Amino acid sequence: MLTIEYNWVKVIFLAIIVGLIILALTNMGLIMKNIHNLFAKNSDEYGGATPEETLNLFITSLRDNDVTGASMYFTDNKREAWAKVLGEYNKQNILNIFASEIESSLKNGNYRDYIQFEKNTNGVWKIKEM
Repeated sequence: MLTIEYNWVKVIFLAIIVGLIILALTNMGLIMKNIHNLFAKNSDEYGGATPEETLNLFITSLRDNDVTGASMYFTDNKREAWAKVLGEYNKQNILNIFASEIESSLKNGNYRDYIQFEKNTNGVWKIKEM
């Protein structure tokens, strides 16, 4: 009787282990994405020590036609959308015009009227809204 109960415990234990393995395998993509996002957020060094430095770095990327680099100066939740916008600006050959407008507002000091910044966990400033 004890042997039969012990065997059922082994079967239940093995069923739980197999279930956990199947669960982990079916969610592996999500798990890997979360791990990637965790490390990506912690290693995000794009930005400056001040909002103005971030804006200057952003302008430089625009002038270099570096859409991917320029989009990295935005916060995580805005980056993808701005990459698309900047890609369209690049196709229309207006990145330099956009850079000039931002540079002008930076020199005039009125950029804060329409650009908001946020400091990330690494202490670098990101463009939150524009």
